[in-house]
Amino acid sequence: MNKDIVRIESWNPCRKGLVWASKQGSLEEVWDKCEDASWLFFICRAEDELNLKKEQSVAIAIAVASRALDKFEAVCPDDKRPRKAIEAAQAWLDNPTKENAVAAYAAYYAAYDAVDAAYAADAGYAADAGYAAYAPAHAAYAAARVDNAHASARAAAHVAAAYATDYAADAAYGAELKAQADIFKLIVPNPFKQQTKE
Repeated sequence: MNKDIVRIESWNPCRKGLVWASKQGSLEEVWDKCEDASWLFFICRAEDELNLKKEQSVAIAIAVASRALDKFEAVCPDDKRPRKAIEAAQAWLDNPTKENAVAAYAAYYAAYDAVDAAYAADAGYAADAGYAAYAPAHAAYAAARVDNAHASARAAAHVAAAYATDYAADAAYGAELKAQADIFKLIVPNPFKQQTKE
């Protein structure tokens, strides 16, 4: 039984998440063993003092969106708008100026237009590939937005997981969620480690 179960219950998690978390020994273990980035986003949102910094949200969005980029470029190899959206988000992350935020915002809109272009191409999996372009768009939007970059990063992760794997199989989808959780934990160290060691 998780010694922090009352705290976890106060977050109002989904039933499946609560059952899983209750089987871990502590919040530190919940974080370390978590294999779903959406749960890590949920924890950070549920715990006010754990709110992600904008830079962390943008870094996560860039990393997960990059994982979906190949799917789009395989179908639309000449359309570089989603790649440019990721590059614009990275430029903001490297140098968070208003100018780079404006450029990221423009790249966000361009990447969204790429989705429409892929749908219009109507070539086999173009629609799914086009939808994969939403992940880079959300990465750029996370950089462009002054408020709530967290939501854009979470959206990038969701779209990247869904379309990087093409919803191919539960195993592939689960592997992508785990990869995203690993990325998340590289960018955001376990916030509960220090609390449980005291």
